[in-house]
Amino acid sequence: MGNLLAMICGILLANGQPALDTNVGEEKIFGDVEKGIAVGSVAQFSEHLGPQVYLQLPESEGAHYSANQAFYVLDLFLRRHKIAGVKFTTFGTSESNPYATGNVAYIVKGVRLNAQVYVALARRGDRWVITHLSIY
Repeated sequence: MGNLLAMICGILLANGQPALDTNVGEEKIFGDVEKGIAVGSVAQFSEHLGPQVYLQLPESEGAHYSANQAFYVLDLFLRRHKIAGVKFTTFGTSESNPYATGNVAYIVKGVRLNAQVYVALARRGDRWVITHLSIY
C-alpha cells in the first residue's frame, strides 16, 4: 500500500507542484463553446474566457476585451443572430495554443448566412482559457 501511495504521489508531483497535463480540458472547452453558440448562451462557456479575449464578429471590428466585456459582446451577438447550427471540424493540437475551427450558420433578418468559427486557447496559470474567438 505504501509503495502504491508513493507511486501515485510521484506521478502527481513534479518539483513539489501538481503535474499539469496540457491536454486536459481542451476538448471540454471546445465542446462547451460549440454547445453555447448552438443554443445562444455565452453562459455555457463564459467560465473559460481568458482575462483578455480577442473577438472578431460579423458587422464589427476585431478587438481585445476583458472577460466581462467579451461576455456582453458575445451575448449581444448571439441575441441578434439566431444560430441555425455550429460544428467544429478541425482541431489543432499545440502545447501552447490549441485551436478549433468549423462552420456556423446563423439567421439575420430572415436570411441564412454561413461563416467560419475559430477558437484559440492559451495556458493561464494551471488552466486553459479562451484567448481568441472569431466568426467570419
